[in-house]
Amino acid sequence: IDFALQLAPNSTQLKLEKVRLLIESALFEDAKALLDDIRKANTNNPNFWLVQALYDDNTNNRQQATTALTKALQLDADFHQAMLYLYELALMGGDKQAFIDRAEATLQTSPDNLLTKNLLAQFYFVQQDFDKATALYKSLLDEDKTFNRAIVLNKLAIMALHDNINDAHKYIEQAFEINSTNPDILDSLGWILVQKGQLEDGLGHLRKAFARDSNNPEIRYHIGYALAKLNRNQEAKEELKKAVAVERPFYNRSK
Repeated sequence: IDFALQLAPNSTQLKLEKVRLLIESALFEDAKALLDDIRKANTNNPNFWLVQALYDDNTNNRQQATTALTKALQLDADFHQAMLYLYELALMGGDKQAFIDRAEATLQTSPDNLLTKNLLAQFYFVQQDFDKATALYKSLLDEDKTFNRAIVLNKLAIMALHDNINDAHKYIEQAFEINSTNPDILDSLGWILVQKGQLEDGLGHLRKAFARDSNNPEIRYHIGYALAKLNRNQEAKEELKKAVAVERPFYNRSK
């Protein structure tokens, strides 16, 4: 990069790439000095604010990183990398409202921004705000360019399960028709069948899901539940013990 900068000493892109490399190398003072040097000429450059956010995040200033990403998105509402980074910060305990406000503002001006719509829907889903998540996911189904239709249908099935199991079954069958090997879809299909009392069929799909994602404790819980309903209690206990032995949190851990 230094050699490239000798050839093109005024290249902002190269300077930002150098800042990234300095951050990766934990040379934070050098990174800050270079950012400060180019700041005045780049206040209207969304890429500058993205790299500034990267610096702030890596120096334990998450709120400042959020502010920098917000500036980047104010300059370019369709800057996908910045929106994804803002979403990730919100999920990791950052400013959730800042992400929501920015994403909703972006969709007001760019309703065809499918990445932002997906991220906002997923965020509401994780926060268990199912009314808002469902509305966004349903609107994604109406989009011809939706790239993850099977996943959208799976999310709708999961949320519908709380209110209308028949709707949940319709959604997951449509998802399964599109992708019959995705472990999340297999898990949802199996779980819904178990909830409908189709225990053997449901367990079969859950086993297939587990074969494709054996590190997912949620699938193990579903298998244990199905086995218990089939009065195969010893097998159920083994599955449930293994599920709670996994340190990572999952939705049904307390159950």
